[in-house]
Amino acid sequence: MLEAGKNAQKPGVKKFKYLGEGRYELVLEEDLKQGPQSKILEVFTVTRDKAGVYTIAPPALTPKARKELKDVGIQMSGTAQMYLPKNVKVIDTNASDTPGFFNKAYDWKIGASQETPSIRFTLAP
Repeated sequence: MLEAGKNAQKPGVKKFKYLGEGRYELVLEEDLKQGPQSKILEVFTVTRDKAGVYTIAPPALTPKARKELKDVGIQMSGTAQMYLPKNVKVIDTNASDTPGFFNKAYDWKIGASQETPSIRFTLAP
């Protein structure tokens, strides 16, 4: 619970609330400038390659780290949502749901079929 209070004050954190039973509600927002990488609480990283392709994904866990989390019974579950500007051309994503008539976000169900949300895109001129 103390982590929520400390991290709620960090740049980019709009909401960090302890929900009980080891669950948190986390809302992040950051305006990204062009550059090598951005991290918000190291939950997601944003990288840009030489061709101008941006990739947003969580930092990779080593097989050892995954095993350690599993061994102590820690599992991730929940939903991640990402809103992108209109001038984005998505190259690929493993989102559970993509923007449409009623939904304006890319959604991932964490702990479902894909456990590592990612999206790759370019900015239209």
